[in-house]
Amino acid sequence: MSSKLLSRLRGYMCRYRMNWVLADLRTSTEANRMPKRDQIMTKFSAFLKDEAGAVTVDWVVLTAAIVGLGLLVFSFVRPAVSNVAEQIGVELEAAKTCMTSDGKTC
Repeated sequence: MSSKLLSRLRGYMCRYRMNWVLADLRTSTEANRMPKRDQIMTKFSAFLKDEAGAVTVDWVVLTAAIVGLGLLVFSFVRPAVSNVAEQIGVELEAAKTCMTSDGKTC
């Protein structure tokens, strides 16, 4: 690969936040001259600079907050809904008794 083409590829990769690919684009002679530790550190530092996963973390935190808020609201609404459900049950039972007794006890 020519150095001009390689530098152009590096520019494109930087623009699209795929820095981790840059270490693999080196020619074999460049890779052989670079110590193994430096190759690993280059990939690692490119991984740390990559911000593609930050959006996922934001969505996970936002979703957890919405679920927590929903559970909090549910804990306050549940007793009121239970009381209304019991009152509806009592009224339905009274209506059933009234309908089965031919209107004598209504």
